Amino acid sequence: MSGVAEGTGTAVSPSLAFRGVMSRFASGVTLVCARRGEAVHGLTVSSFCSVSLDPPLILVCLRRDGYCHDFIVEAGSFSVNVLAATQEDAARRFADARLSPAQRFENLAYRAEATGAPVLADAIAWLDCRIASVYPGGDHSIVVGEVVTAGQNGPDPALVVYGRQYVPIG
Repeated sequence: MSGVAEGTGTAVSPSLAFRGVMSRFASGVTLVCARRGEAVHGLTVSSFCSVSLDPPLILVCLRRDGYCHDFIVEAGSFSVNVLAATQEDAARRFADARLSPAQRFENLAYRAEATGAPVLADAIAWLDCRIASVYPGGDHSIVVGEVVTAGQNGPDPALVVYGRQYVPIG
């Protein structure tokens, strides 16, 4: 695969061309969180989608060398919290690998659901999942979760990422 920088005719690396193309696909913004014992971890994830209705399955893609990958996989369960348009600060905080887990969760109300995974009190929707499978996917793992419980917290518009920018919709 070869790439050309937009509007310039200048060749770019295939991975940069790929990133540019993928940035043109609008995606919802979620926080994927897990608990092991008393420790909670979480990160911002936009690679999330439904897989199956029966049984209810979803998938998230986690960078294998990411700060939460091993924690989430070893926890065996996780939550997916769909962020509201007003929650850009939380999205940025959970995307910042320099912050400790405690700093990411600071001033965020959350509760444990059926699996024990943290669910944000003000997420517009959430899923509580048990890990069903983990597959290799290049530099990421494709984590398939079976939905144990789910809920919605109101009609607020969602936060979306497009063009590498957070964009409130609604």
